Amino acid sequence: MSSLLFPTRLTLVSVACVLGIVFASSPSMSCSTFSYVDSGHAFVGKSYDWDKEQGLVHVNKRHVNKSALQVFPTDKPLSWTSKYGSVTLNQYGRELPNAGMNEAGVVVEVMVLGGSKFPAADEKPSVNESQWVQYMLDMAGSVDDVVKLTEQVRLAKILIPLHYMACDKSGACVAVEPIGGELVVTDLASKGNKVLTNDAYARAMEYLKNYSGFGGSKPIPTGRGSLDRFVIASDHIKKASNFVASDAVKFGFEGIEQVASSATKWRVVYDLDQARVHFATKTAPTKKSAELAAFDFDCRHAVKVYDLASTESGDVSRQFKDYSSESNSELVRSSLGGSVPEALIQAAISLPESTECAD
Repeated sequence: MSSLLFPTRLTLVSVACVLGIVFASSPSMSCSTFSYVDSGHAFVGKSYDWDKEQGLVHVNKRHVNKSALQVFPTDKPLSWTSKYGSVTLNQYGRELPNAGMNEAGVVVEVMVLGGSKFPAADEKPSVNESQWVQYMLDMAGSVDDVVKLTEQVRLAKILIPLHYMACDKSGACVAVEPIGGELVVTDLASKGNKVLTNDAYARAMEYLKNYSGFGGSKPIPTGRGSLDRFVIASDHIKKASNFVASDAVKFGFEGIEQVASSATKWRVVYDLDQARVHFATKTAPTKKSAELAAFDFDCRHAVKVYDLASTESGDVSRQFKDYSSESNSELVRSSLGGSVPEALIQAAISLPESTECAD
């Protein structure tokens, strides 16, 4: 299983400084995620706003033995065997997804949370902030499973301070946020508002109370700050109705447009009930979709990938190609090269080679 150690204190400090500079210099951190239920079916919409657009869609297999990267000596890497197949959107290499959905209809999305404080090292096995997404998609058949699994592992930050929104096809959603050294889990359905941007959920909900329709008198804002986007998305999902399925997906993309900016690189709408993901990018704006039922999740067969830069439209489930280590290396280097230590780049490149089919 994969292991990468930075053994000296000096190196650890250097890595932390480099990663801090990378994070601080990123031009945009304005992602937005929202979920709505239409005609009894759950959907999730996501605007991914960043300084990079490149990425691959990966088909991840069942029954694969995996282990978390060990970057710092205090880590006790988590190991697991995947239960569910999934489709993920990856910008930093295979097994390090930005987001995705599994065949059980569980979606996990990430957003930057400035000022977050991750849990300190303890006796729990650890998994980094990106592999945490893959772990949940591999192991969770519902939001309840996400909550239980969250309690069993330590979330360990390597690169970017994130918080998460996880939803399932029942319409249940939770926010998982590293705040004050603890992982705070909030049931969003019980709060009546399934939205997350780049502020802690509790703070955003307090801000929402100032606006018309949510207890206040202010008109819905038009800005693109995190709190304003939270209000805009909250107002949008209140309008969800009994659309036909295709219109419900359109409604999701319309919500994304309302919170999008010039930094928006990916637009993604998940149909959780049908286990189908719809997506488009800034330079490849034609809408595409992939249906999880079309994929072979048997780990004895080749992993499949799809380039987000492709210009096709419609259902591209049959357009996926065989994964190659060269394409993974190219993606990792294009996304991380020149920004982080070479040892970390090499670890991300080699991570898929540490997995093995349990069958």
